[in-house]
Amino acid sequence: MTRQELFDKRVEERVKEELTPVNANKRYDEMLDEVSGEIRIGSITFDASRVLEELDPIAYRCGFSDWLDGAELEEIDGEYYEQSEVDDIKEETENEIEESDFIRICDECGKVMQEGYCIGGGQAYYCSDECLHKATDEVDREAYDIGGDNSDSYWTNWEWSDEWARLME
Repeated sequence: MTRQELFDKRVEERVKEELTPVNANKRYDEMLDEVSGEIRIGSITFDASRVLEELDPIAYRCGFSDWLDGAELEEIDGEYYEQSEVDDIKEETENEIEESDFIRICDECGKVMQEGYCIGGGQAYYCSDECLHKATDEVDREAYDIGGDNSDSYWTNWEWSDEWARLME
């Protein structure tokens, strides 16, 4: 799993747990009704949104799609949420990942790591020999003295909190 995939999964989970979906169709109908007013035929009145949806469903759907482009809503898993609230969760999740003491990202391939090389006491992380060799040359690797008695470069495993481990499944 890459860092981006972990981020997206965590954001989606938090949005579903913390936010209430918005009924986008209802909002669109309310906007149409407010802008167009009621349609009167004789003594009977109809909501403009209902008239449009019944008489020209294609125009209704096209208008809805155009309206969505500027509605400041974000679709997640078929539901719509307030964009500002989703943005707040994205920012918090980004900070959560950045400040985490247990999430390591391979500097070469971007994968989330539970084990791998810690180089220079945390200056760089690599998930495999392949990534280490792509990112460094032999002289650098010798200088790192990986696994040496006085080295701050080594192969290790990191423990994750239960919450992050569950997301990685």
